[in-house]
Amino acid sequence: MFRDSIRIISALAMLGAAMTAYWFVNRAMPLPPVDATTTEMSTPYLVDVEGWYQITPQERAVTSRYDLRLAALPASLPMQIGGWRGSPLPPSPDIDKWFGNPEVAIERQYVNAQGDVMWLALFGSAGRKSFYLFEHTPQTCYPGTGWNILRQDVDRIAIGDGAIFAQRGLAAKDGHRLLVLYWYMWDNLERDAEGGVLSFRLTAPILKDEAQTLRAMKEDFLNQIFAQVLAWRRF
Repeated sequence: MFRDSIRIISALAMLGAAMTAYWFVNRAMPLPPVDATTTEMSTPYLVDVEGWYQITPQERAVTSRYDLRLAALPASLPMQIGGWRGSPLPPSPDIDKWFGNPEVAIERQYVNAQGDVMWLALFGSAGRKSFYLFEHTPQTCYPGTGWNILRQDVDRIAIGDGAIFAQRGLAAKDGHRLLVLYWYMWDNLERDAEGGVLSFRLTAPILKDEAQTLRAMKEDFLNQIFAQVLAWRRF
């Protein structure tokens, strides 16, 4: 019943709910880590908790160990990230409908050697249709599918000697709880929508302790993707 109900929810909420069903029904066995070599990219990315043209004081410039430009994805983001091994997830229904056929649509599950799981979703668009990335968010879509948003705030993620910021949501449904971190990325300082915008979302089920889950998302996973926060501020 729970698996069947997942099929009818909207695209953004489908991401969290479908991934929850996928994992709780098919719990992944622990996987041994595989060695992977990463190269720090010199491209600066702007990250912010809001958009389309709304710039906040949480805007930061950061570098990544991978090429996260729309033109390079998905090939540039490996299935092995640090000690986390990835696998593709079945595409969520209606992604093309809700996001206007985005140039980038990545949905993956990452599992570490202890069996901890993360669900990564990257959606990217250029031009006017990039507005859909800001219109459809977990905060706006989850409640319509039975998920209760217990908390929504802005959280700090330490990267090297600096930090970036993300929207953090805590959602609950049928005894399951999810943590989701999401923000937006540009590969140009002008934040020109014609050049493309990337929506970055990381979701994890809380199996025991919320603080432990959040720490794994930030320190164990995201720090394997992002390298350094640059000394640059717009304000």
